[in-house]
Amino acid sequence: GMSLEQVPGLWRLRVFGPIAVVDPNGNEHRPTTPKVAELLAFLSLRRHSTTSRDAIAAAIWPDAESGRDRLKQTLALLRKQIPGLPIRALGKHEIEFPFDQISVDMREYAERHRWIALLSGQRRVDAVGQLLDVTKDPVLPGVAAGWAKAEREHWRRIRESLHGETGESEANVLRFVDELPGTDVPLIGREAALRAARTPFESCQTRGSGAKSPSR
Repeated sequence: GMSLEQVPGLWRLRVFGPIAVVDPNGNEHRPTTPKVAELLAFLSLRRHSTTSRDAIAAAIWPDAESGRDRLKQTLALLRKQIPGLPIRALGKHEIEFPFDQISVDMREYAERHRWIALLSGQRRVDAVGQLLDVTKDPVLPGVAAGWAKAEREHWRRIRESLHGETGESEANVLRFVDELPGTDVPLIGREAALRAARTPFESCQTRGSGAKSPSR
């Protein structure tokens, strides 16, 4: 489920973990076509809510001569797979992703990361622990494009700096896990090690927060 509370009337897009959309009624929709998922994610992470069709085609179909045609087909598929999602064409040249109607987990977490700089003491410790917790899923899984690799690297660096604050670098934890006897450590073992490195902060966070947010 979503880690964020539902807001009435708002759609939510998740790009941490399998790319999925939650509609205003709380129903989850997962795109069944990789390019539909990539298109959704690409539009959601632009600086502006409108993006030119040419820019989209160049990013998602860099080697195709008919990128605009593929975009048209993929938009049609998107409308079939997630009916009612308020992404729309503006004239013949632009597509709009309305940020006031569709919230995006990554944009929200980036905002939280900016706020952490203004916090200190226990409030900062809690905020760092919470942000590490909600960003632990893979970023844009299944999207191999260059723009997605850049986002993954950006969040790897953010998490690395946050782990630095907790006194335990994620890279060091992984190195420690890699050096455990028994050569191949399954991924779940790595995740468990990272969880263990974060545990003190998660327990502080639970004690320190009066009202619990409803878990989904």
